[in-house]
Amino acid sequence: MIHNSIGAFLFSFLSSDKRFLARLKHIRLVASDLDGTLLNDENGIGPESVRAIRELNSHGVALLLASGRSDGFIRHFSRALGSPHPIVSLNGALIKDASGIVLWQSLLGMEVGARIAEIMRRHPEMDVAAFTGDGVHATGDPSELPRYLAAYPPEQRVVQDLLPLLDRAVMCVARGSYSAIQDLSVGLAKDFHTRVDRSMYQSKSAENTYFLEIRNSGVHKGTALRFLARHLGLRPREVAAIGDYSNDVEMLKFAGVAAAMRNGIEQVKRHADFVTRATSSEDGAAEFFALIASAREPHT
Repeated sequence: MIHNSIGAFLFSFLSSDKRFLARLKHIRLVASDLDGTLLNDENGIGPESVRAIRELNSHGVALLLASGRSDGFIRHFSRALGSPHPIVSLNGALIKDASGIVLWQSLLGMEVGARIAEIMRRHPEMDVAAFTGDGVHATGDPSELPRYLAAYPPEQRVVQDLLPLLDRAVMCVARGSYSAIQDLSVGLAKDFHTRVDRSMYQSKSAENTYFLEIRNSGVHKGTALRFLARHLGLRPREVAAIGDYSNDVEMLKFAGVAAAMRNGIEQVKRHADFVTRATSSEDGAAEFFALIASAREPHT
């Protein structure tokens, strides 16, 4: 049953909105973001959320983790929860099942990889990391990637030559001076136009260090969730999603029921059917999980 700390609110909420209750009864899969949603300030999953996830599972509702993080990082939490369900990583560019088999991936392709390698030769000081279905391969120290892209140590590999791996990359991240990163960004834009998304930003820890994220356009958590719904034989109305940031919007738009965290940005809240009362540091996601579990219990 629902834990006492949120139980009274949930039953009151469900009793006051019968139409929402009816929609919740259809849910069989919940897709949850990690950072700012399921994870608290200590980078862990709080006890209320763990209890609510177990309650979901007992009612036949699966929890799917979907994040911008690497597969290995997400898998650490999936294992801790004992989840047998697929994992959506790198904002939808890679989907693997619980055993680590790739179900779907958005490969950048050899043409893009060859262009990256060509520009790398002009800037030997530039490091590039290739995120693939079997790990993160980097020409520099993987620990120097942005914090939110930090790979789980067992999936990190340092390589001398990245070219043979670039045809297996679903995302590349370049690190270097402004001029080197700008050269790479302009070169990719010239050759591939809108086919490739490029996100350039400055390092928070090093003044003259910049990063460029490179991935295929039109790939996001929403496309990943659509693929998995079809793969699992689910209709959109049987899927729920919860998140806090702009990279969650497409996922929430696909889901039959969408929730936003109290600490989420306004753009996300505009697409939500429900906004949690508590933040991610206060186990706010547990409220949404508990709502769904409660809706699937018999009510008088």
